[in-house]
Amino acid sequence: MIKAITMNFNNYNNNNKRFTRKRKSKRVRNQRNDNQIVRLTQPGRFASDRLYAILRYNDTTFARSAPATSDSMNWRYRSSAFDPDPLILSGAIPGFVELANLYNFYRVEKMVAQAEFNNQETEATIVAGWPSTNDNNNNSLSSSDVVEYGSNVHGTNIMLGNGNGQGRGRLSVTADLMQLVGPNGFTDLDYSSDTSTNPVVVYYINFGTAKTIGNYSFAMPTKVTIDYHLCFYKLRQLES
Repeated sequence: MIKAITMNFNNYNNNNKRFTRKRKSKRVRNQRNDNQIVRLTQPGRFASDRLYAILRYNDTTFARSAPATSDSMNWRYRSSAFDPDPLILSGAIPGFVELANLYNFYRVEKMVAQAEFNNQETEATIVAGWPSTNDNNNNSLSSSDVVEYGSNVHGTNIMLGNGNGQGRGRLSVTADLMQLVGPNGFTDLDYSSDTSTNPVVVYYINFGTAKTIGNYSFAMPTKVTIDYHLCFYKLRQLES
């Protein structure tokens, strides 16, 4: 009797595993189809009422410099698909202008950053990344600020060796509207914006560095890529 129960239990587990694999593979196929086919059946309709997209921003500032006689530097990116870097004042994300021609409004629901750093100094340096709702102006933080902010929830930090050793490293930082603001971030219009400007209220992904000995003598080469998770809504009234 015990042997029969064991065999039935094993058969159930095997069947359940096959069902799970089948369900997962079907979900993957559906996701692939979602990226390939959009079917609009209503006459005159040129886009859905809402559109969710992940657009990629590659920062074209390839090196960051500290102020004179400073042992730290910091910079940030904001939850604006119209102008991600506050210092550039013109940097749009590829694909945003095209979607802005279809929709009146957008909301940034998440930002995911992948950053690479290359230390050129003869001493080691600490690199930190963190999301925030407060605006840390570029090069406004001390070295202790950078290290402490990197200890916040969802923050991270690494140490890079000197320019002659292991002076390269990577960080990943996520700024999520739900985690930073909560449900009201999806209903408060201040977190959304017309597609021709920035939201009234934004949140940030921050990066900062702190040199372990002395002040910075060289700029730090950087490569930062940010995936913007966007919701576009309120269709435009178009004319031919």
